[in-house]
This record gives sequence, structure tokens and C-alpha cells, in this order.
Amino acid sequence: MIISLNIVIRNFILLIVVGSLIVIQSCTPKKTMEEKLPSAAGLNEAASLKLLPNDAIGDIVKKAITVSGGWENYQKKQTFSFHKVIQHYDSTGTMLREVRQLHQYRLQPRFQARLTWNMDGHDYVIINNGEEAWMLIDGQRSAEDKDINEAWNTSFGSHYVMFMPFKLADPGVIFKNEEIDTLSHGQIVNSVNVNYEPGAGSSAGFHNWHYYFNIDNGRPVGNFLDYGSGKSYTKYITWQEVAGIRLGEKRSVYGVSIDNEIGYIKTVYINESMEFDLEMADELFSIAGVQ
Repeated sequence: MIISLNIVIRNFILLIVVGSLIVIQSCTPKKTMEEKLPSAAGLNEAASLKLLPNDAIGDIVKKAITVSGGWENYQKKQTFSFHKVIQHYDSTGTMLREVRQLHQYRLQPRFQARLTWNMDGHDYVIINNGEEAWMLIDGQRSAEDKDINEAWNTSFGSHYVMFMPFKLADPGVIFKNEEIDTLSHGQIVNSVNVNYEPGAGSSAGFHNWHYYFNIDNGRPVGNFLDYGSGKSYTKYITWQEVAGIRLGEKRSVYGVSIDNEIGYIKTVYINESMEFDLEMADELFSIAGVQ
């Protein structure tokens, strides 16, 4: 069990089908469920290291970005592709389901995404063109609000999780406090408390995050979230360097009780075949011709 001695455990809760979610402003409806991640989309200001505070918190985040490959290198990336394996477990450690998705992101000049997978004999595609998002089920565009919401939230949410700690330099981030903490297994970390301004997600002000960084080398080690109706904890397991950027390769998500006791591993995420700057046709992010 890994519990902070000084801070209530925080992190995001999983979505059973497609994993992490994010809620941001859009012309599409938004989810009202817990599995929302923050985003700076919808705010006009561009992500920049200049948005980080000139204090101990800013130094921690800047160091994390530096040891993860550096801001300039990150900003040069045009596209990103990977396979995301999602494994769900019960309390006995038995795997209930494994889903394998292909994620394709266009990073510049604006974020766009295409996610594809097969589950229970059905083909799913999520397309986000940066302004709208859709879910296709067996080649047909769904008009259901829940599917539109899921398409929007999941595409942005996966991008948010993949590119931590760089996403902490997005506009709309509120850094509340920083302190040295010791996790119960003995690791000493820098803890940074994060929230989001209105306009950086409909959950802004309601979700309370803590990001943990190795006190010696500055690398991210985990994060926690209290989302109001529950709590969860994510532990980063392994990392991989891809084109000079250090990316999360495997992470485990634990349930957390109301008394802040960490439970069993509910979900394991494994990122495979990660590549930057592959050619991606405009058609990947369009639903032209789809009914």
C-alpha cells in the first residue's frame, strides 16, 4: 500500500472501456460523471514555460520537464502514434478484460486525434478534429450524447495523461502549494497541488490533484486525485525514451477508500510502439462521407 503521510491521496478514476477522460469546453455536450480530466483547451493562451510560477513549484515542474526531454524538443513534435493496452482487474487480481487501441495524434498546429479499437465484436473509432469529436461504431456515426461526450473526453484525456509533465505548462493551471512528502514505502517526493481555472474544464475547482516528483532526479513518480465522490491513485511503473522524450510506458491505477486506504489495482495501462512524427493524412481526422 502506498499512502502519503502528509497529504490525502489523489488521482483520476478509470473509464471501463477506454481509460482516462478529460473534460474541456466545446460546442459538444460534456460529461457529468467523475472520470473527467482537466484541460486548458478553450483558453486562448498557448502552453508555455512562461506560464509556470517563479517559485519552488515552478522550479519543480521545470525540472520535471527538463529531465523528460525538454520543452523545445517537446514543442517540435508534429505527430504521435502508439498502441494503448488497457487491462481491467477484479479484487482477486484476475484480469477481466484487455482492450488494445491504436492512438494517432496530430500535435501541431492544433491537437487532433484518432483512436481505433475492437471490443466484443464491434469496431470503434473516435475522431477529434480539434473543434468537434465523434464516435463511430461499426462505421456509423453515433448521435448519442454519451458517445459524443466520450469521444471528446477520451481523446483529450489520453493526450493529457501521455504528455505529463509537459501538460502542466498549459494555460489555466492553478498551483496551490508545494511540500516535501514521504510515501509509506519510504520514497521522498516533492508534492505539487494542482487545480484548474474556469474554462480549463468543467471539473475545474472540483478536482484536487497532487503530482509527485522524485526529490533527487525530479522525475514524476505518481499522482493522486480527489474528484469529490471518490478518490484514486496512479503509480508510474516504467518509462521509455522516444525521440528524446521520456514517456510513460506502464502505469497502474488503484482504487482508494473513503478513509484513504489504497485498494487493489483496478486497471493497468501499457503503451507500446510509441513513435513521433509519422506522416498522417488529413483524412484520419475527418468524418467526411461518414453517415
